[in-house]
Amino acid sequence: MFVVVVPLNFYSCTAPLGVLVGESVTVTEGETVELVCGGEGSGVSVEWTRASGASLREGGVVSSTRRDYIVTVKYLLLEATVGDEDDYVCIVSSPYFNYELDATVKLTVRGKPHPHPVGSK
Repeated sequence: MFVVVVPLNFYSCTAPLGVLVGESVTVTEGETVELVCGGEGSGVSVEWTRASGASLREGGVVSSTRRDYIVTVKYLLLEATVGDEDDYVCIVSSPYFNYELDATVKLTVRGKPHPHPVGSK
């Protein structure tokens, strides 16, 4: 399983910081990918979207936790497919701030290698 963590913080009022933000994650078809994004701030909301505008895949699991001023949203892709390939964007917003923070992670899904039939080269 590949886990990508993207923490965004309204209190720092800086650009998004985190592991693999703006970078690419490559997995093999059939692997599980967990995208985790967290935000901190009063009234904060967190969501995952796809940059292409496509919906998050049915069967993908979205869960969220809220503790004090910290919100964490996880998007779990079981058995990733080539159709899951996209830029995934975590958006953190709050009604108490005049802007949103976002961070993008590019997901690339390689097809499974096909075994050669016995006796072939």
